[in-house]
Amino acid sequence: MKPSRANEAGSSGWEMSRLSEKDERHSETIVSPDLSTSSDDVVDRLASALSTALRNLPSTPAGRPSMTRGDVVPPFNPKDVNQDINAWCVKVDEIRNMFGWSEEITIFNAISKLEGLASVWYKGLRSINFTWEEWKQKLRRAFPSQRDYHDLLEEMMKRKKKFDETFSQYFYEKQALLNACNITGREAVSCIIGGILDTQIRIGAKAANCNDPESLFEYLRNLNDDSTIKFKPPFKKNFDQNLTRKRKFIVGKNVNKIYCHNCEKYGHLRRDCPNNKTDNNRGRETSGECYLCRETGHYARFCPKRRKYHETK
Repeated sequence: MKPSRANEAGSSGWEMSRLSEKDERHSETIVSPDLSTSSDDVVDRLASALSTALRNLPSTPAGRPSMTRGDVVPPFNPKDVNQDINAWCVKVDEIRNMFGWSEEITIFNAISKLEGLASVWYKGLRSINFTWEEWKQKLRRAFPSQRDYHDLLEEMMKRKKKFDETFSQYFYEKQALLNACNITGREAVSCIIGGILDTQIRIGAKAANCNDPESLFEYLRNLNDDSTIKFKPPFKKNFDQNLTRKRKFIVGKNVNKIYCHNCEKYGHLRRDCPNNKTDNNRGRETSGECYLCRETGHYARFCPKRRKYHETK
């Protein structure tokens, strides 16, 4: 009995599926690599990639951190008299070497700190494709330091400790002026002490015998700024009241001996005369004319005829 067509078709389909499964197992066996060899290759490739990445990193001095943020760069404003462009560029270069900044990071951190007229100048540039050295040259040409040394010295000497400021604030502002004048060491210490109005503190600071401003600051910092006596000038009203009471006391005892050269009356001094506002003699004295002898070239208090004038009175 011959098999039916359905049986023949089922048999041939089953044989074909067996052959395809066998071919797939054979191909998997051929393609599958050696696991030990593949792991070594992967490790070698990772090591090579890591080595390349490390070589491409910016060089950083040994033992120093790599920092890319520009917070440590001080702002530059041409109106700030305590800092010129040369000193600012030097600071940026020092910070760059300290943290190992690349050229691009240095330019970004420096330019982002331009303020005031410097920021306006930067926005007006047609091109910004410059190296850091070129940027420094352009900044120096745009904002040259032309302050006269005599003016710097005069400003430094005029800076005194104010009544309402702490020693720390005074020290740092005075130190900035000293740096602008290139004054250091004991000379700087002498200038800082000379600007302190409190006599006792000034004497104590001199006795400390500091060799540099930093040592002097340690001494001043130990003083409690809050408890330090902050001298305030007396109110003019109270001062005048006390002086008036004192004059009244003197006048009360010597009323017949006190003479006013303004109104030519007894009982008060010329400075207490109620007619001072319309004082012609004061006008004469201001113009250099003596109101005693009516001659020019001297004042009444230095008049050679003063004694004779009083004798006639």
